[in-house]
Amino acid sequence: MKRLMAITLAVVMVLGVAATGYAAPNWKTDGGLPPGIQKQLTLAFFTSLKDLDDVPWAKNSMEKMAVKGIIKGYEDLTFKPNRSVTKLEAIVLALRIMGWEDKAVKTNVLPAKYKGSKVDQWAVGYIKVAYDKGILDEVDILDFNPNEAAKRWEVAKYFVRALGYEEEAQDHMKDRLKFKDYPAIPVGAVGYVYVINDLGLMVGNADGTFNPNKAVSRAEMAVLMDRIDGKVDSDVDENEVEGKIVDIDYDDYELTLEVDGEEEDYEALEGIAVYYNGSYISFDKLKEGNIVQVLLDSQGKIMFIELKDKTEDKLVSDYRGEVKAIDADDREITIKSGTAIFIFVVKSDADIEVNGEDADLEDVLEGDYVKLKVDDRNRVIKIQAEGERKGDDAAAEEVSGTIYAITTGSVRGITIRLDSGRIKTYNITSNTEIFLDGEDAALSELETGMKVVLEVEGNDALVVEAETEASGQVEGVIYRVNDDTIRVKVGSSYKTYTIDDDTVILLDGEESDVGDLMVDMNVKVRYRAELAVKIEAESLASEAEGVISEVGRNSIKVKVGSTTKTLTINSGTKVYIDGKAAAAGDLKVNMEVRVKFRAELALEIRASSVYTEVEGVITGKNASDSTITVKVGSRTRTYGVGGAEIYVEGVRARFSSLKLGMDVKLEIANGTSAVRVDAELDSVEGEVVSVDTDDMEITLEVYGSTEVYGLDDGVEVELDGEDAELEDIETGDDVELLFEDGVVVKIRG
Repeated sequence: MKRLMAITLAVVMVLGVAATGYAAPNWKTDGGLPPGIQKQLTLAFFTSLKDLDDVPWAKNSMEKMAVKGIIKGYEDLTFKPNRSVTKLEAIVLALRIMGWEDKAVKTNVLPAKYKGSKVDQWAVGYIKVAYDKGILDEVDILDFNPNEAAKRWEVAKYFVRALGYEEEAQDHMKDRLKFKDYPAIPVGAVGYVYVINDLGLMVGNADGTFNPNKAVSRAEMAVLMDRIDGKVDSDVDENEVEGKIVDIDYDDYELTLEVDGEEEDYEALEGIAVYYNGSYISFDKLKEGNIVQVLLDSQGKIMFIELKDKTEDKLVSDYRGEVKAIDADDREITIKSGTAIFIFVVKSDADIEVNGEDADLEDVLEGDYVKLKVDDRNRVIKIQAEGERKGDDAAAEEVSGTIYAITTGSVRGITIRLDSGRIKTYNITSNTEIFLDGEDAALSELETGMKVVLEVEGNDALVVEAETEASGQVEGVIYRVNDDTIRVKVGSSYKTYTIDDDTVILLDGEESDVGDLMVDMNVKVRYRAELAVKIEAESLASEAEGVISEVGRNSIKVKVGSTTKTLTINSGTKVYIDGKAAAAGDLKVNMEVRVKFRAELALEIRASSVYTEVEGVITGKNASDSTITVKVGSRTRTYGVGGAEIYVEGVRARFSSLKLGMDVKLEIANGTSAVRVDAELDSVEGEVVSVDTDDMEITLEVYGSTEVYGLDDGVEVELDGEDAELEDIETGDDVELLFEDGVVVKIRG
């Protein structure tokens, strides 16, 4: 829900909302309207906030977010639009708009690796769920400061990750963005800024900057949330409905909407206006077939209508219906919504609830009524299922796994990694019986990693039985390895551990098999008793950094310091250029490169383009291969500009607009090809070939070739120091042309 009624006062206050201080008019609870209401009822009527006019460009968004309960006002009836949003507030909003806030409220443990600043108890669940959802990563939680103002690049990162675009962001981490202050964007944030801008959620300023390190204000956050709210069916407000108008009663302000294949009748408040593209239109402008989103008051009457574009793309959509089939192996779910049948793939990390409890896909049954949240690639990210189950009335059940985290203090809990792999938290009450190795124990005596069996009822642990088991981690070198054991040399001693089907094996960070492990590899082994739980090994490959000096058909030469290393490339060599997967044939001389190799074979090549700037005068051009020759000082050099962005006099242009004699500035990639050309004409000297007074053109021989230049209608002519006419210019005259905005304004001869 957008407004979770069970949220504590502390949670509500974090975004400047006091439930007791928000002055809600009686009509909102009673369903009526006060006398004398304006004929056109708009959002402004539903807010009592006094300072929204302080930031007029964000007023509509602030009104919408306040009425919808996403970002509300303070108890003194202000919104404080210019106040900065903290990192914690940004996280709360990301979870809220995605519909994950209810899970955060139910969670009371921090991530096990959290090392950041102290977090109030009410906020613990938000940090944990944000970490579980990948909004915060392991680096973020090492120094997370919840009360620090959130910068624009940080907000971009949080919401790009929340919306499921992490992979796209990583693909664009090495992009050269067009913002003037691009260098100010942290290296690891470039991809997030690219995606958030590409989606149209956070865009640059009119002056061409992004201001990545500027703190985000509440007004700016309201605009961002408004944009996301329009693209995400977040189901965070049970009183929000979206559907197609199938019938309208203009006199009585009534709508019939088709919602999920079913028709529903709704009565609107009298005089209600319709919000569309940032302004209001009257109710009678609505037509059958329009798509609208409506917000209902407590009496079920429409208090807000927004007209939507039929073609608006959703980043996250909601579907509701009856389960017709479940394929847990292929992770497919088939539902019937109205008369339509939909088949979706369920993501492996999707949130799944059955009758309000965490569940697995196999727990969803045919005949269940489900609400699905689906991303823009038709992948299910959340399932809420309801249906009858045998044993629903059972008082208790037994679960087993390993202890993932312990929470002590005023709120006590135990978090278990269940044998199924899911993580779940249970409450420890005053009646919970705790045993360690068969003896009575206190919660504080339990440790993470211990095997545990719980008798639970709902979310409460009735009995906890834990077992002590030696566990830990060693680092060393593989001395011997076979299919079921690994022997590790740790200093001067040796340790042997068993390998079974559940042992996680990573080689250079990627999942591997025991057959990939080799003697002499550096290795870390996490163990429990004599069992290797996780093995992390590093291949015997070496690394080198340098500059590509030569690219062959099946090899490259890399200059490393004063030496040159020749490496073979085969079909198994992984190649990345500027962070994106590429082919070996895309590698270019002068690229900076980091190579991982074994013997003389390149295993992985990560190359980066090197950009330089060149300024000079165009002395030649070849349209057949899109090259230009540029004189730089006393030297000339030819550059390919076929794939470059070309600007002439500051305006985007084609290759044909480039003229001999133009002053030019080139941005060169890897010393050969231009990626951007900025050209302008100041003056040109040459021999007259012809003058066309009808088409107002003059042709000169310049740098051994002929070039045509356009003449201004009022072009001035000066010959031998005296004013003259165009007709006085003769073939063979040596002249100088002076330009403004790309055309000749004066000729001197």
